[in-house]
Amino acid sequence: MYPVEIRKMPPLTLFGLPHRGPYPGIGATFLRLGHLLDASGLTGQVVLRAGVYHDDPARVASDKLRSHACCGFGTEIWVPLAFDRIVIDGGRSAVMTYSGPYSGLAAAWAWLYAEGLPSGESPAAAPPYEIYRSLFPAVPVETQLTEVVVPLPP
Repeated sequence: MYPVEIRKMPPLTLFGLPHRGPYPGIGATFLRLGHLLDASGLTGQVVLRAGVYHDDPARVASDKLRSHACCGFGTEIWVPLAFDRIVIDGGRSAVMTYSGPYSGLAAAWAWLYAEGLPSGESPAAAPPYEIYRSLFPAVPVETQLTEVVVPLPP
């Protein structure tokens, strides 16, 4: 249904704001992140936006789910204390490419975990994450590209 490939993902150092509650509600946290970036004069230095999802929604109550709305910078810079530092180790990962509005991501995630992981593969203990490769309004909502990254054991 969606393209999935095994890739060696690079390590990432991200900076973000925590979100607690249902994952689809993280949009409000991304808005706060954008405002904080603007106020700090850092918006122009952002090279990556990502969402990191720490809990399995099948095992954790929706009001207790933990995630982060994140950004990455191309170089080492001063980052306000309001941001949490999130380190992604990188390595072997299943990467699903999703094209469309964010409202369709929950169904894409469900498909990936139910039947999209390549045969014999299972997720590692590291949190999965999304990388937002294109953002509205730069592209129409219908053609936004999101990579869903599920770390795999080595």
